[in-house]
Amino acid sequence: MARESTGPSLHLVNLRCESMSNPLGVGVLRPRLGWELRSAKPDTVQTAYRIRAAATPEALAAGSPLLWDSGRVESRASVHVPYDGPALRSA
Repeated sequence: MARESTGPSLHLVNLRCESMSNPLGVGVLRPRLGWELRSAKPDTVQTAYRIRAAATPEALAAGSPLLWDSGRVESRASVHVPYDGPALRSA
């Protein structure tokens, strides 16, 4: 998984799927996701998240077609956050 930037001083790092980085295969249909927040500003905390999932990086960059968009979720959770979109298929 690639590192994603959410702004000039805020970054998501250590992206995980079922506790793995860059998994080649995941044996569950609704995997749990995780990330770490890095910021140049001290005492920065996450108060909400939004997860978007697409079949390809190009579709994700374009914003459609998306498999799932969590919308804004008010939560500090960043570990074992369940994928809640349509059931995923092999390959």
